[in-house]
Amino acid sequence: MSRRDEINHAFALIEQAAIKGARCPQNTGAGVNGEVRSDAVVALCREGRILVEVSGRNWRQATILTGPHAGKKTAPNPRGHHVYKTVGKETTLDTSVSRRVAERREPVPKWLREGKF
Repeated sequence: MSRRDEINHAFALIEQAAIKGARCPQNTGAGVNGEVRSDAVVALCREGRILVEVSGRNWRQATILTGPHAGKKTAPNPRGHHVYKTVGKETTLDTSVSRRVAERREPVPKWLREGKF
């Protein structure tokens, strides 16, 4: 299968999931069993054919941007986790989540920081 065929196949799988409102196909390195290669997903994003939002537990929601099903989305994160990365023609990260987690952490005791235990 050529690279272009892999990308088109990935788009078809994501588009079918969006039509059904199902979960976005999982990204793998292999691209087998209805799964899509992660590099094919990134290529689709960079081409402007889909937009992918990544939220907690690495859940992906894809929005179709071109064709007759433009605007349809795959299933959202069932737990309502915050979107921390958006992958489209460019990738954006929301670092406020990691900052909030870091602010809630207890400071590391001095004896542990200095290795005196």
